[in-house]
Amino acid sequence: MPSLNLALFGVGRLNYQKNFDFLINSVSELINEGLEVELMIYGEGEEKENLNELITKLSMNDFIFLKGRCNSVSEIYGSANVYVLSSRFEGMPNTLLEAMACGIPSISTDCPTGPSDIIDDGINGFLIEIGNKHQLKEKIKYLYNNKECCKNIGENAKNKILNNYNKKVICDKFV
Repeated sequence: MPSLNLALFGVGRLNYQKNFDFLINSVSELINEGLEVELMIYGEGEEKENLNELITKLSMNDFIFLKGRCNSVSEIYGSANVYVLSSRFEGMPNTLLEAMACGIPSISTDCPTGPSDIIDDGINGFLIEIGNKHQLKEKIKYLYNNKECCKNIGENAKNKILNNYNKKVICDKFV
């Protein structure tokens, strides 16, 4: 196996919109295939008990963690290699912007509005079809097996956010 182990993470309300059950099932399959990955999900919500039960049912308690609410950006974005946005729908996905601004390679569903406006697929992140487990697993495997690509995607992501979503650029659009 490659030397790169991935610490994946997701951030958001634990509800239907965020589709964390899809993410948990996908990562569980990768772990069962032998990939050395872990998943941390930050957030609270009405689906917490169901997601905990799913993790237990899949015997993933040593690999997939519901971390709860966290106010420390450095704890969230400083401890992981890859961000995954698994949502069924979004507005402006702030957590995606935050992860990319930190130089973290990101994989996102191509849900209506948001992610495709931010991610240039294959350049500064990856877009997948909503609920397409095969695509998600392939992108995670790709980053797992390509340390240099992982680094480049992260650098491109950071540059995109710094160049397109900074205060001056935003303000100039409204003047």
